[in-house]
Amino acid sequence: MADLRSFVFLDSLQPQLAAFLGTTAKGFLPIAGEASLIVEISPGIEINRVTDIAVKATDVRPGMQVVERLYGMLEIHSPSQGEVRQAGVAILEALQLKETDRIKPRVLSGQVIKHVDDLQVQLINRNRQGMMLVAGESLRRVHAGRQAKQAMNRVSEIEREAILGRYMAEMRPTLNNALTSILGNAELLMDELARDDSARDLAETIVHAGNRAHVVVNRLLSLSRRDAASELPQPIDLRDTVDGVIGLVSAYIQRAHVRLNVRRAPVALELIATPNNLEDVWLNLLMNAVHAVRTTAEPVIAVRVWSESGCAVVSIADNGHGIAPEHVPRIFEAFFTTKPSGEGTGLGLYICKQIIDQLGGTIDVYSVLGSGTQFTVRIPLRRSN
Repeated sequence: MADLRSFVFLDSLQPQLAAFLGTTAKGFLPIAGEASLIVEISPGIEINRVTDIAVKATDVRPGMQVVERLYGMLEIHSPSQGEVRQAGVAILEALQLKETDRIKPRVLSGQVIKHVDDLQVQLINRNRQGMMLVAGESLRRVHAGRQAKQAMNRVSEIEREAILGRYMAEMRPTLNNALTSILGNAELLMDELARDDSARDLAETIVHAGNRAHVVVNRLLSLSRRDAASELPQPIDLRDTVDGVIGLVSAYIQRAHVRLNVRRAPVALELIATPNNLEDVWLNLLMNAVHAVRTTAEPVIAVRVWSESGCAVVSIADNGHGIAPEHVPRIFEAFFTTKPSGEGTGLGLYICKQIIDQLGGTIDVYSVLGSGTQFTVRIPLRRSN
C-alpha cells in the first residue's frame, strides 16, 4: 500500500508560481489562474499508476512527474477546479486513502548564507529552479513541509501588518489634530449661532461626523496593531465587538443606501474569546449582507444581539437575493463561493465557522432564494463563579 506524503490543492495558480513551475515542468505547462494538484507518494514507482488514473478519470493535464525509488511526485492542472478536485478524488479512491492520511510535515533544516561567493553562485544557478541568484545577495534555503511554509507566509503577513500599524501610528496624530481643529471650530460656531438658526444644524452635523471620524481612526489603528495580548482569549462583552464593527462600516453601509437596523441586549454578554477573531466574523457577515442587497430595491440589513439558553446570540439578516438551495450545504466549505470571479476567495465563511467552532459555538444559515438570508451565531456565555 502506498503512503501519501503530500496532497496539495491550489484553486488558482498565481503568476509567479505558474512561471516557477514552468521552469521545471517537462509536461504540459501550467498557466496562471488554473487549478493545480500536487501529489507525492511512496514508493515512487506507484506514481505512474496515479498519473494513469488522473488523466483517464478527468480532463486534467500532467505538468510534472518525478519517479524515484522511494518517492514519486505528480503535478496536474486544469482551468476547471472541478476537474482537478475530481482527479484528486479518483487518486485517493484508487490508493484507498483519505486526504487526512498525508504525512504531517516538519522542518528538517534551515540555513542562511550571507553574501554568497561568486563560485557558489555559479554552482547554484546551474541547478536553479526559478529566479537566478546574483553574487553578493543573501541566500536562504529551507527544507520544510507545508505547515512550515504556512508559518513563513504568516510571518510575512505579520510583517506587513506591522508596517501598516507603524504607518497608522504615525498618521493618527496628524489626523486627530486635523479633526480636533474641525471639531473646535464647529463647536465655536455653534456657540455663535442661535438655537433656531438653520446653520446650527449643519454645525452639529459637523461635530457628529468629526467625533465619528475620531472613532474610526482609532478603530483602524487597533485593527492594524494586532499585538500578542489582543490575539489571546480573554473575558469580553460580545456587544462591544459587534458595536465596534458596526461603527467601522456604518458609513460605508449608508453610502450604499442600505438601511441598517440594530437591536442589542440591554445587559452584558460575557464570554471568553479573542476580540479580533469575533470582529472578523461580524465584519465578514456584514459585508456579505451588503453584497447580497446590491440589487434590492429597498435594501435592509438587520442585526440583533441577545442571550438565549446560556448562549450569546447574534443574528445578521438581509433582504437580498438569497442563496440557491443546492449551494446552502456548501457555503462553509473552503474555497466555495457564489460570487463572480475576482470578487471572492471562498474563505470568508469557512474562516468564520472555524472561529465559532473553536469557541464551542454554532453558525447556522437560513435562506430563501429571492427573499434574503439570515446567519445566526450562538456562543456559550461565560459561566459565573
